[in-house]
Amino acid sequence: MTGAGAQLWAFPLSWELSDLAAAYHRMVAPETWADSVVAAFDTLHGEGGRLLSLHLQPWLSGQGFRAASLERALRHLRDAGEVWFASPSDVVEHCSRQAGR
Repeated sequence: MTGAGAQLWAFPLSWELSDLAAAYHRMVAPETWADSVVAAFDTLHGEGGRLLSLHLQPWLSGQGFRAASLERALRHLRDAGEVWFASPSDVVEHCSRQAGR
């Protein structure tokens, strides 16, 4: 973008995979949520690289009975290899460097 919005960045959010939507609003079991994250990741990773944005609330996913499922899902992502775990600010910084900004 150019002009006043040049520093505006947008990141896609999968509301279906958001822990807030799944656990809090739809009362999805932690194991089912983790299975959904793994399935979504496997599809995107198999397509050759996409962005999987996980919207996590520490007060929700950090609960003891949910934490093991979150850990299982994140371990699956890590073990797949060639995956970059990045915060939105990490992505903005990387893209800005690539664009020479």
